[in-house]
Amino acid sequence: LVVHDPSGMPVNLQMTQPGTFEPVVEGGRIAGYKLLTATGSRTLRPIDVVRIWEPDPYELFTSRGVMVRNATKLNMESHALKHWEKFYENDATPNLALESDAGEFPGPADQESIAASWRQKFNRRFGRMKLAPAWIMPGWKIKVLNSQGDASAGVAMLEQTSRQTLESYRVSPTLLGRNQDVNRAAAETARFTFDQNTIEPRTRQIADALTAQLASQYEQPNDDARIVVKYKPFIARDKDFDLRQEEVDLR
Repeated sequence: LVVHDPSGMPVNLQMTQPGTFEPVVEGGRIAGYKLLTATGSRTLRPIDVVRIWEPDPYELFTSRGVMVRNATKLNMESHALKHWEKFYENDATPNLALESDAGEFPGPADQESIAASWRQKFNRRFGRMKLAPAWIMPGWKIKVLNSQGDASAGVAMLEQTSRQTLESYRVSPTLLGRNQDVNRAAAETARFTFDQNTIEPRTRQIADALTAQLASQYEQPNDDARIVVKYKPFIARDKDFDLRQEEVDLR
């Protein structure tokens, strides 16, 4: 969000979450932005917003980027973690079903009484008989329902969603030490690749957006020159190449 002084000159920038803005498209171009607030919305001019985003090819005129496609995976992981939290918080006991060969079926009051008694006696954390075997009436059977899954069954899912998220951000697992064969050469290569293929394109994208949407609002030096936003190079140089070049120069 661009803050202007009374004369209309940009004086400050205010970071804003992408979800609070909605582009107003007219004739295939962005004519403004609608700022969504808790009390309603208001329309902003194009010069009031510097928009930096990696557009989704399927939704070019929205504030959504390519990471939105991973929302389902991230939500699935979040729900799984919450499920396992409750699973272990509540005794880590799988769901059970009672079956009677005699066809007897207790009423609602008896079912609640049996459930309360079972929790008081056999809860693995607080039960009075947590280490004792459970006794059931003859003719009754206990079946374990495994459909809800457990933590061990979801490890593969967590690993998969983690890999997909890192790939979406173009982050190498080597940078996080997830590869067992990591060495100094591999780590330096991963860092160089990450800076060159991930960080620099995003940095260039930000610089280009500031040049096109912000720098153009200032008075330009002349007709043949314009203000351009640049960034200081930060990619690590090839040290071996530099050493070989120095050796050649010394010769």
